[in-house]
Amino acid sequence: MNYINIRGWYQTAGVGAFYAAHTELIDGKQTPVVVVGGGAGAWTNTVYYQTEALAEQQVEVKYDDLIYQ
Repeated sequence: MNYINIRGWYQTAGVGAFYAAHTELIDGKQTPVVVVGGGAGAWTNTVYYQTEALAEQQVEVKYDDLIYQ
């Protein structure tokens, strides 16, 4: 994934937060999501969905192609 790395204005330590546009296969179709990561490996800590209903449906799902914190 191609991440955008965001750091605080006066941040002097740490790697900041990583954001990436991504797609995941949900109910048989490629669905756009936003992946948020942190740490030295940009490990996934949040996946954002297009709708609240989709987020509620996927709340317990861990995707095989993401490395989680």
